[in-house]
Amino acid sequence: MTDATSEAGPVDAAARNTVERELGRTLFVEAGAGTGKTTALVGRIVNLVLGEGGQPRVRLSKIAAITFTEAAAAELRDRVRTTFEAKQHEARQSGHRERERLCNEALEDADLAAISTLHAFAQRLLSERSIEVGVPPRVQVVDEVQSQLAFEDRWSQFVDQLYADDDIAEFIIRASILGVSVGNDRSPLRKVAKIFDDNWDRLPEQSGSSVAVPIQWAELRDAAQNVINLLPTCTDDTDLLFTKVSNLRAVLELFVTDTPDLDRLRALDRLKNAKGSNGQRGNWPDVAEARATVKAMAAVAEKVHSQVANDTLQMLADRIAGFTLDTAEERRREGELEFHDLLVLARRLLRSSAEARTELSARYEVLMLDEFQDTDPIQIELALLLAGVVEGDDEGRFTGKWDELDAVDGRLFMVGDPKQSIYRFRRADIALFLAVRDKFESGRVTLSQNFRTVAPVVEAVNVLFDELMPDDSPAQAKYQPLKPFRQAPADHRPLILGGPLDGTAAELRLAESEDVAAVITNIAHKPGDWPVFDTTTKQWRAPQMRDITILLPTRTSLGTLTRALDEANIPYRADTGSLVYETQEIRDLLAVLRAVDDPTDQISLVAALRSPLYACGDDDLYRWNQGGGKFDLDGLIPPELEETVVADAIAHLSSLAKDRWWLEPSELLLRVVDERAAMALAAATRRPRDAWRRIRYVVDQARAFAESGGGDLRAYLDWTSLQGLDGSKAHEPMLPEIDDDAVRIMTIHGAKGLEFPITVVSGLTT
Repeated sequence: MTDATSEAGPVDAAARNTVERELGRTLFVEAGAGTGKTTALVGRIVNLVLGEGGQPRVRLSKIAAITFTEAAAAELRDRVRTTFEAKQHEARQSGHRERERLCNEALEDADLAAISTLHAFAQRLLSERSIEVGVPPRVQVVDEVQSQLAFEDRWSQFVDQLYADDDIAEFIIRASILGVSVGNDRSPLRKVAKIFDDNWDRLPEQSGSSVAVPIQWAELRDAAQNVINLLPTCTDDTDLLFTKVSNLRAVLELFVTDTPDLDRLRALDRLKNAKGSNGQRGNWPDVAEARATVKAMAAVAEKVHSQVANDTLQMLADRIAGFTLDTAEERRREGELEFHDLLVLARRLLRSSAEARTELSARYEVLMLDEFQDTDPIQIELALLLAGVVEGDDEGRFTGKWDELDAVDGRLFMVGDPKQSIYRFRRADIALFLAVRDKFESGRVTLSQNFRTVAPVVEAVNVLFDELMPDDSPAQAKYQPLKPFRQAPADHRPLILGGPLDGTAAELRLAESEDVAAVITNIAHKPGDWPVFDTTTKQWRAPQMRDITILLPTRTSLGTLTRALDEANIPYRADTGSLVYETQEIRDLLAVLRAVDDPTDQISLVAALRSPLYACGDDDLYRWNQGGGKFDLDGLIPPELEETVVADAIAHLSSLAKDRWWLEPSELLLRVVDERAAMALAAATRRPRDAWRRIRYVVDQARAFAESGGGDLRAYLDWTSLQGLDGSKAHEPMLPEIDDDAVRIMTIHGAKGLEFPITVVSGLTT
């Protein structure tokens, strides 16, 4: 039985013809999931190079095709090369010499063509005009995880500078009094610093030069004196309002006498929280006026508190902004650039130099922007500065906004799907996507024919998301229904597991994981009910475990899920690098390295000792503790405990700790793997080959960290803790063993752009 598809062609054939044939138009293409946008994009590139439809030919070297990830760029380059090879063969067979020559030329250009990520394209622009930008001819580009580590170093450096600055010392104390810590890793100021770091191009150029504003105490002084003046007017010292004001007397005096600002700030909370709701009529000349006086004082105290908080935080934020700009400038001078630096500097180049715009515009005649929904807002500026008509000032600078520019017909092509935008952490902006779409409305094309998924699934998705995404909004585009091309030969309806359930987050995760394991068990026991289409044989067949993929939004539920799969005897593998660092054997290895890095870290030390790598049982640890042994790699071992398993383990860890000063993290890790027989221990697990693969992956990653100049053991451990972050390369899928038949577990980020015969979307409960 072969795949059943619609007998007619795609319902959006006219739109596809527009994409591939109308080469002289600027197009904005919305292409839903599985609609073959890469095929359409490749077709347009090939037709541009071959000059189809009488259009002027464009060399592949003069086309910039920009996509979002390195994997997508590599796939696009490969598809372009493969298509030209096929066209070359056809031309040779038909004797079309000119067409064959053009294909040969394109194949020669393919390796050097600007088919790349946005950041790589920006780097290319900078390398061609490095002197104008003021960067070295060779720059080093650091990835997101390295950037995050660099930010942590910069934050520590900034805090040290802040504490050493006498001019800012009072503001640090003010912030502390107001409940805002500076040096703490959870400090709100650290979050501000991270936002500034990610968006440094939006900071005012004069940041860091704010002048302290004196606290205005006059109004509060008068209000406090008014409250003090109430006391002699009360005729009963047992009156509740009198008692409250009396209790505040010492605090009020701080504001009517010559008192240091910081002492007043420490007392400000008591005044702004003062209540004026008590007091008996007969005890006061005018009890309502007395209450109002107290309330008025509290309101003034609240106003002063807000003003001081605002001034203090603004001063500190200004210092953070100034430091952020200084470090960005330092990275530019040294040529050690982060991804965002590349974009900002490329935009600065094109905005500031008419000569650069002219030269680079001639260098890249056509710009094709793939995955446009996930792009940084700077991308549209770069595109229009290269593909548009730009009117600069007398010095050639363009100071306007991107929407003031118009693209030359045929020089710009954009394709994306706002429903698939999952990279907001990289400044992806749906509102911008919609604004660009509206600007190029006359060239708007929609691809809606889905070739990937069978009709019942597509129809269910349409019904669900028509309801969830009914209209365009700044946060989300309107859902565009897909039209199925493939027809299902069997019951392929989507299956929703579970139902309403009360309980803790852990209980909900457990219930969901058990449901996932149950449905996979059902697939294994009744494969005839779950046919999948084999893209190699073009036949429907019974599913294998490798056909099933579980998608998780985050790593939170991974442990619960894998335990449920283990209990159901379901083979699985974590196919995204970020998930690998959450598996038990890798957590054990990292616990050893943490204990080695900090000999006083008792928690990591005990975790390492209890792991299979050292196999110290709780009874061993109890006897060690009772016998006077210390959980400290630098501590002395009591003579009577020298022959114990714990003593042997601590001795080995101590030797690693001594060697950490001159061994690379990868060498230390490899010593642990070899000397503690990690591979042999993995052989005793349910899926040894999968465990071996994870260990090899982590060792290889540690080597890559060392080769990139990543740093010492502490830096490596910090790096591993960031591997689950959005944007980490660890989200990219790992290559499986060829004959490994197991369920795949991936993050949604890692699965983007891939397809699977059977998909289980999990981790949605909590």
